[in-house]
Amino acid sequence: MIKTILRAVLVGSLIAGAAHASTLIDSTGGPSGGFATPFGSPDTSTYGQTFVTGATDTVLDSFTMFLSGSAALNLRGYVGAWNGSTMTSLLYTSATVAGPTGTNSPVTFAPHLQLLANTPYVAFLSISQLAAQPAAAYAMNVVSDTINGGFVFSNNGTNFIQLTGGSWGNLAPADIWFRASLSAPAAVPEPGSLALIGLALLGGVAVRRRKT
Repeated sequence: MIKTILRAVLVGSLIAGAAHASTLIDSTGGPSGGFATPFGSPDTSTYGQTFVTGATDTVLDSFTMFLSGSAALNLRGYVGAWNGSTMTSLLYTSATVAGPTGTNSPVTFAPHLQLLANTPYVAFLSISQLAAQPAAAYAMNVVSDTINGGFVFSNNGTNFIQLTGGSWGNLAPADIWFRASLSAPAAVPEPGSLALIGLALLGGVAVRRRKT
């Protein structure tokens, strides 16, 4: 019994050693800069927020954008690499979701996406990869300063390819309400740690054999 308890403590401590506090990017508390509108159908179909990763927290666990409106649209969340004026490659596409109705309603996605350190990216909402929808629009809160990126948009209609082939518009320096959680990649146990885990497990097997 004692060896079994020690095994649990040892394995638990090794796993806990790999834990790391996450980084939160949050522009929702900044000074108000009015509203960005209209986001929706048929023209301004893409609204996004650029951000820059840190040196260690490079896994994008989730991101949230906030919509205000009364006529819901279907939409998707995306993440792409960013070069300062356009998306250079698409890295994440969510399933299609129904946009909310109400004021400052959060729309959250959980890509769990491994990114590069100290690198710019864009997280965005778009309806342009979906079939044409009836005219409808959302507004988004604007913050009049920037976190580490800025609010960007594209009047690309249903032409999704334009997002990687043309410059996006911006309201610099400004953000939209945006929240993202990043964490460090899961640590790979050192060979010595793996050996300790193996010995602990073998100790548990030996205890069970003696009981038998």
